[in-house]
Amino acid sequence: MDENKDAHAQETEQNSTYLLQQQFQLFAQSQTSEHLYILFNSANHPQLPQQYYALNPEQQYTGLLLEILEGYNEQSILIMPYLVKINKDAIEDNPFILWLFSTVETRESFFALSSDFDLNTVAAHWDSIALAYSSQQQTVILRLFDGRIGKQFFPKLSQSEQDSLMGPSHTLWIPDETDGPLLIKNTTVSSQTQSAPWFHLTQQHEAWLASNDTSSLRYNVSLYLWENHEQTLSQYSEETIEQITNLGLNKVQSLGFTLTTTICQCFSLMLEFSPVFYRHKAIQNLWEQPASEQEQLARLSEKITPQQWQQIAQQSVMDDWLDIPESPIAMKPQT
Repeated sequence: MDENKDAHAQETEQNSTYLLQQQFQLFAQSQTSEHLYILFNSANHPQLPQQYYALNPEQQYTGLLLEILEGYNEQSILIMPYLVKINKDAIEDNPFILWLFSTVETRESFFALSSDFDLNTVAAHWDSIALAYSSQQQTVILRLFDGRIGKQFFPKLSQSEQDSLMGPSHTLWIPDETDGPLLIKNTTVSSQTQSAPWFHLTQQHEAWLASNDTSSLRYNVSLYLWENHEQTLSQYSEETIEQITNLGLNKVQSLGFTLTTTICQCFSLMLEFSPVFYRHKAIQNLWEQPASEQEQLARLSEKITPQQWQQIAQQSVMDDWLDIPESPIAMKPQT
């Protein structure tokens, strides 16, 4: 019986692979743009980009985020996004593309895009949107080079937002196992590249991203904490910092915070004063009144005295990181 189930699952997987390959070939053949590219994110799959170098060495390519990742090195190539120019007339014979379609995991690691512009122009644009301004004007990572995130984020945007973020790209083709490939078309193609960051995220954007993109959230929180609490974090080992990050994110989100900026600010209070600062009676009383995420944190700055913060800090112990709020006490429903 188990063998029959395994055989059926394998047949279903093969059918899905074949169907997506056919759909991709039809997409490639239908494009009037001069060039076709694949953008894959090495961090999405443990065998990327080794498989690319082994199977597709002849194609033109460039890494993205070179400045952020400090160039090509042993660590960066394992997590770097790559933009690859492919021959749209030879997709069936491209071993790397066949490998990309071979499993669910590999299919989720890439998407395709068409453009009339050369590799460097397209890469410069995707580099320029890897950083963005948060709703609080902080610089954050925007991982639209990850197809899993783009698949959730792009359809929710207005046409003008889609056009801006696509730049010189004419059409995006993002694999989707359930509903079929997602096509996003640019109505105002432009090769002008702006200096990063230039795209401004709204609170709604951040809420969408927070619900679908935990990797970017972790990166942005870590970046914020190191910028503001380097002395505190330097006291701990990498393993301890990883544990604190995991526990802290869980705690902050359990409190009800969803926006990257408010998550960072709340986490900052945990590091500066106490992982359980929210247990203080004065803070619980303040948060009894419903308000927005920003307003709840602003109330702490306005109403909690330095003496109260000092008292909170004096009672802090490492085991407090293990305390998880039972309910989103900071974000009670507004009536």
